[in-house]
Amino acid sequence: MKLIKRKKDNIVIYAGDQYRLTIDGVICSEFIDPNTTPANAEQIEIDGGLPEYFTPGRYIWDDEWQLIGESPELPSIDDIKQTALARIKTVADVKYHKYRSKYPEVEKATFPEKRAEAKLVVADREISMSATPRLANLSDEDIEARAELAAGIIAKQQICDNLEKNTRAARKSIFAAATTEEVNELLEQFLATVEQ
Repeated sequence: MKLIKRKKDNIVIYAGDQYRLTIDGVICSEFIDPNTTPANAEQIEIDGGLPEYFTPGRYIWDDEWQLIGESPELPSIDDIKQTALARIKTVADVKYHKYRSKYPEVEKATFPEKRAEAKLVVADREISMSATPRLANLSDEDIEARAELAAGIIAKQQICDNLEKNTRAARKSIFAAATTEEVNELLEQFLATVEQ
């Protein structure tokens, strides 16, 4: 297992193979931490796993685990839910922004108008070009090209709608969960769903 620990005191701040320490900071699929770099931290590989109830910043690794301060209390179900909900929000935000970052700002700025026009075209393929000026312009007033463009716009919107739907469902289920195991299972299901 990989650990990232501060050089000055060996406190472990990231634990897991998903984290990479680079000159730009710590990178994983969910976020980037630009404040932790090789200048102030190091990444090492250890045999074995984490202590039970591991919390970043509460343990030192110096060839063995050392707890800082008192023994950690078991987290409450509410604490576990809040952690899971925060992770869901972070993952959904990253996925959404990563998806949107593929498109130029000018395309994103006009998306609401194009989406409204695309709905009109999907509802009535023969609708007049004047009713859909943006799509008419982008398709050179070709009915087939406009219909294809409209279908693509609706597909893009569906990707965002699905992410929102999955995020809402996961949050609702976690609020209703009764056990830690249930919360963890629901979180894993959400993570698997959004990675598809």
